Amino acid sequence: MPLIALSLAGWLLLVPPGTLGIPATSGIAQLSNDRTPAFHVRPDRSVPVAPPSDRIVYRTRVDLPVTFAATAAWIVAEVEKARLASVACKWCDRAADGRDLLNGFDAWGRRALKWHNTGRATSLSNVTAFALAPAAAYGLDWFAASRAGRASYARVDAILITEAMAIASDATDVMKFTIGRQRPFVHAVAPDAKATTPPSADNNMSFPSGHATLAFSLVTAGTEVASLRGYRHAPWIWRAGLPVAALTAYFRVAADRHYLTDVLAGAGIGSALGFAVPYLAHRSRTDRKIPAVRLVPTPRGEIVAAEWIW
Repeated sequence: MPLIALSLAGWLLLVPPGTLGIPATSGIAQLSNDRTPAFHVRPDRSVPVAPPSDRIVYRTRVDLPVTFAATAAWIVAEVEKARLASVACKWCDRAADGRDLLNGFDAWGRRALKWHNTGRATSLSNVTAFALAPAAAYGLDWFAASRAGRASYARVDAILITEAMAIASDATDVMKFTIGRQRPFVHAVAPDAKATTPPSADNNMSFPSGHATLAFSLVTAGTEVASLRGYRHAPWIWRAGLPVAALTAYFRVAADRHYLTDVLAGAGIGSALGFAVPYLAHRSRTDRKIPAVRLVPTPRGEIVAAEWIW
């Protein structure tokens, strides 16, 4: 998946700016938001129709290096995981005398959701995270762009989605290496038996869940980018992608690779950065749908009003 993301970013370098539906000089994929919109005529209609609102700002010289750097950091973290992660757990959920200190919520989740065939759950989590979630984010964004008559915009959209996903994954990896929580299947091994178990850095990368971060960041970023574009079918990315992301989190617990708190944290990080990166970094500064604090006149004077329009 990291190699696919990096190749996707490189694809944009080979595409002349004019073919993306954006001006070659500005690097901004944005339609006019003037009070008098520029009308265009669809081939199958004689009535002019105003183009949908586009609130995306994209700068090649800034966003491509950021996307490349974030994706490269993710690849390096995966390749060098054995060196970067702690071989000994830092968050072990056990006392020095061997007593189990696992919290009740995670203990209940493991009892209720863990599958007998954990290998099958692991395989399914890989399918949902690395195949179905990207299909929902990239594929449905392309579908929404095509239905809006702007299929070429999907190329830039894919870069923006990848950027958010890579940043979220990097943040999760930093937390994994720093926190060093022991995975459930390792925690379940008797303390005496652990002495004879070969150590592995991957055994202590439970919190937060990288699969959950990946899936939720892709779906959330895809939905937000499509919404900023003004695609009519943008909500379908969320409708189709959210169940896939939720299944990914469930399968990670079923596979005994993560606790409930691990996948909830991963879902939160992925959703937060999947939304924040496109919204804060790529929303047009001239967009009227921004937070505002203003004075509103009333018959008895003025009051301070705050508004946030999504």
